[in-house]
Amino acid sequence: MKRRSTYQQNTARRRRGSIAVWTLLVMVSCICCVSLVVNTGNLSGLRSDSYRCAQAAALAAGRRLLTDDILRRNQREFEVDALGLNAQNAALEMGRAYVADHRVPRLTAQNITIEMGAIAVAHVGRVVDPEFLSPRVRVNVANHAPNESSGRFFLSGLIGITRGNISEYSEAILKNQIVGFRPCHRCATPIVPLALPEDPTFDTAGCWSTEIETDRGQDKVTWDASRKAAFSGRDRLPELVLTIKSGDTTGGPGIAQLVSWNTDTSVRNTLVQFVTGLGTQHLSAASEGVLAFPSAAGQVPVNSDDVREIAKAIRPLIGEVRIFPLYDVSDSAQLSTEQSAVGGESQNTTAMDHQLLRVVAARVIRLEVISRQQIRIVFQPAVLSTPTAVISASNRTTPHNRYVWKICLAE
Repeated sequence: MKRRSTYQQNTARRRRGSIAVWTLLVMVSCICCVSLVVNTGNLSGLRSDSYRCAQAAALAAGRRLLTDDILRRNQREFEVDALGLNAQNAALEMGRAYVADHRVPRLTAQNITIEMGAIAVAHVGRVVDPEFLSPRVRVNVANHAPNESSGRFFLSGLIGITRGNISEYSEAILKNQIVGFRPCHRCATPIVPLALPEDPTFDTAGCWSTEIETDRGQDKVTWDASRKAAFSGRDRLPELVLTIKSGDTTGGPGIAQLVSWNTDTSVRNTLVQFVTGLGTQHLSAASEGVLAFPSAAGQVPVNSDDVREIAKAIRPLIGEVRIFPLYDVSDSAQLSTEQSAVGGESQNTTAMDHQLLRVVAARVIRLEVISRQQIRIVFQPAVLSTPTAVISASNRTTPHNRYVWKICLAE
């Protein structure tokens, strides 16, 4: 009995030892599994944050590229290089902001690539270079070197994984082959229903191309953004001076005209668009929600009271950049003939159509009230981007727009 009791005791001890070993192994395995799950989730979240950081940095750099500086006359090589450097700094600033709030790798200048493309070349007229490349910004958020994001794994010493590889890439492409605009209920198109005169032949004074794009316009006024005021001085951006006249029904060189893309729109409803921008409710049913160019728009006759209201609508826009359509002054004589044949037009509805050729972006820098029947507006060319722009799929047939752009993230 005594020998059997000793045997049983030894067996029980061996069983307890085996259970302890298996328990320890199971616990270690569970800890490793939990660590693996936690670290995989953390790494996945870190990669998602890094990807969003790359996207935000690319968009920030793209927006910094699209400034009025790309339109200044006589650009020098160091000025073009400065544009790229400013865009790079914008991306780095965004990267630092993400590092402060997330454990993403630190963005460095070596991980940012900027291709200036058309921004370094002034495109005048409607000729398209087949070798044209859209400007783009490439950003890669990666931990090629040790950084704080790679050594914070849960129980990294136990599982033997101390570093997670991160390399998230994003590319922003700046496109400017604009064929129209598609406003939506959340985002209106910042276009003003005020058409500026245009001569496609570049010969007539008082038109956009003649004054702005052929270096004939005077450069006497500069806009000081810090003081939000216009001053006398040169800034290598020419001005276009236009008037709006009461009773004018044909337009022409030097004359801006109120237009509408819906023939049922009154003068009052047209003026609302100066504040709200162009929404789907401002388009005709036949447009299917897209304002395309070239196109036709109704010219809205204005009286002296309307001129005063137009001045009130434009005054808050001084210093702001908006999109303006250009109307063909060569059809003014035909428009005048057609209106004479039709007879007097109502002062509350749209008249005969103007042919709108394309759009530009401009900054209103001065507004002068000449009389109750006439106001004078001074414009400068500007650069603006809008997500509502519709880009042409045929790159060889659509002209490049130096003023209006759309920033797109590459798929």
